[in-house]
Amino acid sequence: MRLTSKSWVLLAIALGIGLINLANVQTAPPEMVQVLPPVTPASVVRIEISSPIEKLTLQRTNTEKGSADAWQIIAPVQAEADAAQIGALLKLFAGGVKMEAKVDEGNLKSYGLDDQDAKVVELFGAEGPAIFSVVVGRNTVGGTSFIRLPGTEEVYRADVGGRARYDRGAAEWRNRQVLQLDPETVQVLTLTRGAEQLHFTRGPSKGSDEKGRPLPGEFVLEKAPFAIDTAIVEEIVGILSRIRVGSFQNPDYDGGFSPPAAIAELQLVDGSRHQLVLGSRSNNEASFLKLDAIPEVLRATVQVNRAMTIPLEVLKDRSLLHFERSELEAMALTDGGLTVVIQPVPDSARWVVVQPANLDVDQRGAEALATALATLRADGVAADNSFAPTGARLELRMKGGAKQVLEWGQTEKDADGRLLVRVRATGKEGIFLLKDAAVQSIRQLFGRG
Repeated sequence: MRLTSKSWVLLAIALGIGLINLANVQTAPPEMVQVLPPVTPASVVRIEISSPIEKLTLQRTNTEKGSADAWQIIAPVQAEADAAQIGALLKLFAGGVKMEAKVDEGNLKSYGLDDQDAKVVELFGAEGPAIFSVVVGRNTVGGTSFIRLPGTEEVYRADVGGRARYDRGAAEWRNRQVLQLDPETVQVLTLTRGAEQLHFTRGPSKGSDEKGRPLPGEFVLEKAPFAIDTAIVEEIVGILSRIRVGSFQNPDYDGGFSPPAAIAELQLVDGSRHQLVLGSRSNNEASFLKLDAIPEVLRATVQVNRAMTIPLEVLKDRSLLHFERSELEAMALTDGGLTVVIQPVPDSARWVVVQPANLDVDQRGAEALATALATLRADGVAADNSFAPTGARLELRMKGGAKQVLEWGQTEKDADGRLLVRVRATGKEGIFLLKDAAVQSIRQLFGRG
């Protein structure tokens, strides 16, 4: 059948009206994704994470504005809680939790959201009902978990962290920073290792810092057989003042305390004391400790073991050179029968080679070396006093004629396979060790590398 001209016109009108109607059809709005309200971490004073068989309750113990967070585990045990770990949990909810997608409704067991498997997380303010509640199920991907709201069956995927965070037992929420002291407040350190006892006492302050505060005095070892390296003692005090444990063992755990490997006692400026007992089962992987009245055996890093059992001879003063940079007149290196002398130009930042002639010097390198040599410390103390001179020596010439000399001996390897050079210095008893890399850097500056 052929359409007449009038039919074509009517068809065109109908199509136009249809297109207009189609254009006027409003697209249905997308399904709104639910968002849990934001929670201000400072407003939370209690956290409950519960399942049908157990409830973990964490209570804030310091609510003063501007003060550091402090938390306590009050159920199922009572112990100080890890404020940093709790802070990380609250940070997850601080900006509100947006449901990434609705994945199902009902069928809760498949997502670990039924009453038997789920964990209910509730945050409480100073009073009244929970200000935030969510039910956490199994992990999904990318650190998210399946969740639902209490009393509902809609299953969502949301970024509330992995399920393992909520499955932690009470012991895993304990504060692992069991000792947190300011090392500068430690006045006396006593190390007892069997019949040996080392008694370190901090001396008087020798000055003030840029803000006028008195600097802590240096430690002195009672009846010391040689000069003590106070920097190493400060490092030991720093390690023992801040003890963070990896785990808490049962009080009857066999860490080797009969007899112990060492006992450290810290006496503070206010007269208070702390005692650390190191078990003999401590090794290159862990330190087993008892601290003050804490009943459990503490597992800490191997650093504590090394600090408490450091041999006395390792505490020997490692300072090799000491002078004021402004008093340095020249540096001379003798190596392989050739002596190279460089010196700073008076009233200038430049350095020149005065022997032999016609050589250039790395300006920045020379200044950096002079600064480093002014307080040069050894990397270790040799196990014996054997020394085979190589003929290489570095001489520091001071204004007024004084000299400080560093001689180099044989090269050896330490337990980690690093190359070390035996050295001896003017006015210093014994043989010390410098990293071979440091020695080679000095040689290169003088054109001998």
